[in-house]
Amino acid sequence: MKLSKIKSIIDVEKVAVKAWTKTAEDWLIGKKIVACRYMSCEEMEESMWYNRPICLLLDDGTWIIPQRDDEGNDGGSLYVTNSVKKKDEILPVI
Repeated sequence: MKLSKIKSIIDVEKVAVKAWTKTAEDWLIGKKIVACRYMSCEEMEESMWYNRPICLLLDDGTWIIPQRDDEGNDGGSLYVTNSVKKKDEILPVI
């Protein structure tokens, strides 16, 4: 592969990372988690999933629901970590 083609791919990736970082910041920065619960069995069935992930409610009404992949093919787990507390955990699907 030519160097110019590799540079072009890297530039496209940088633009995508910058755009998606901005989108994530717009959704998440400054928000507060006000509730968390596992997805109900009814919600899981409506989503045509086999697993029930933890769901996080933010103070502006936004829900964060982990998915297995970008296509939303099932619920996903969350890895949480805190280097100050030297603690980590997996919040599993049920």
